[in-house]
Amino acid sequence: MKNKKLFLPIVIMLLLLTLTGGAYAYWASSINGANTNTSNNLNIGQAGVVTTQVTVNGTANTQTLVPVGREVSGETVSKITTSFQMNWTGSGAEGVAGTISYEIVSVTNSENQTLENLFTLKNLSSSELVVGTPKTVTLDIEFTDEPSTAAEYAKIAGKQITLTIKFTVTP
Repeated sequence: MKNKKLFLPIVIMLLLLTLTGGAYAYWASSINGANTNTSNNLNIGQAGVVTTQVTVNGTANTQTLVPVGREVSGETVSKITTSFQMNWTGSGAEGVAGTISYEIVSVTNSENQTLENLFTLKNLSSSELVVGTPKTVTLDIEFTDEPSTAAEYAKIAGKQITLTIKFTVTP
């Protein structure tokens, strides 16, 4: 009888620990922190691809963001420069250099409407990244093309714009 009293609480504790550990392992495996990274810190692992989002609020240094060719000195700008802290990780590959490439995956507004062909990425400050050596790189986001219709203009006027950018490092 004494063994049953001791055995049952131990079994219950082991069951709770197993369930809790299993739930945590499942939860942790479903998280992909590099996909949406508001701090612009990108940790590129062995796969070599990271997607991040940059939010444009319509102003840069208190100046309004407008298409190229529509700038007014001191009042509006056609590009913003954003920086990313990158770190390429991998065991046993320290010191290997790779080339950074980038592309826009999608552009959406605050109402989750897709915006097409309005922005381009230019002037990556460095195209090389070395395994195990963190580096800050800058990238210009340029408002290249004006909306072609009033409906397209309504999608961006006064709205927050989010660009999803994919960075890839190849050895």
